[in-house]
Amino acid sequence: MSDCSSCEDYFDENARTQIESDFDSKCVLCKAHLQAGQGHFVPLLNDHRTLSACVGGLYTWVFKPYEALSGLYACQPCAHQWLKGTDDVECLAVLVPCKPLMLYALHALRIANDEASRSQTLDAIFQDLENDPSASPERRLASPFLHCYQICPVLEPCESSSDTTSLLVWPSPSTYLTHDDLGWPQTQGSNVTRYCILEPSKTSASVHMPSRTVPLYGQCGDGAVTLWRIHKRSPGLFCGLADSTSIRQDGNHELSKIFHKICFVTRFDRGLPSDYRKIGLPSSWDVFNKQY
Repeated sequence: MSDCSSCEDYFDENARTQIESDFDSKCVLCKAHLQAGQGHFVPLLNDHRTLSACVGGLYTWVFKPYEALSGLYACQPCAHQWLKGTDDVECLAVLVPCKPLMLYALHALRIANDEASRSQTLDAIFQDLENDPSASPERRLASPFLHCYQICPVLEPCESSSDTTSLLVWPSPSTYLTHDDLGWPQTQGSNVTRYCILEPSKTSASVHMPSRTVPLYGQCGDGAVTLWRIHKRSPGLFCGLADSTSIRQDGNHELSKIFHKICFVTRFDRGLPSDYRKIGLPSSWDVFNKQY
């Protein structure tokens, strides 16, 4: 994994300005307000492994690594420890589409009945959900969680806990929702989960939450699972980045199990020919070669 310090000059000045604006000068994770020059820019697409994962899983066709839509804005601890490790130390977590959205994507792929629907990227599946959020019970269940992401631990928990495996989130507008996972991982019954969604700072949310401690492992103090709503970014890129990271299943067994199922189904179980490829895919050179 690339050293995060090498990413500081990844985006040009215009892209950095846009990324900072997209996140209202606040860290994407802990929501701390950052003064000019304090923020760090974390690319979602910065090497061929992520590109290969996106292509192999048909996650997205958004291959613009140096544009603002491929970047996150974070404080130093969140950037260097949580989101982007170094050559020697792995990051603590990756952001993945939240559990309700991943369950919906699995449903959408399961009922796909022609090549067009079977070859949809994850981006297209979620865009279709946003365009028609109430056409079915499954859509109505998932649509309130559009653009929501969840932290998935990369490493297994250590025997001793420490402050570095808990994230202190600054006061933020928030929305509380529940979601019935419809018995996952079983096939029947009910499995209701309560979620606290951290909304963008300019959003009028139902609750303005005080500071919140989010443990990397285990539940938050109020029992709700914390989600981050992040607009203007490709969920497929988040999946590609997570797919190219070695996620240990014991970090969050249930979430990682669903994510690995997404990876398997999108890559091997779409009902497409084994040699199916999208015509006109760019090469790694085409994607990462900066044009000056």
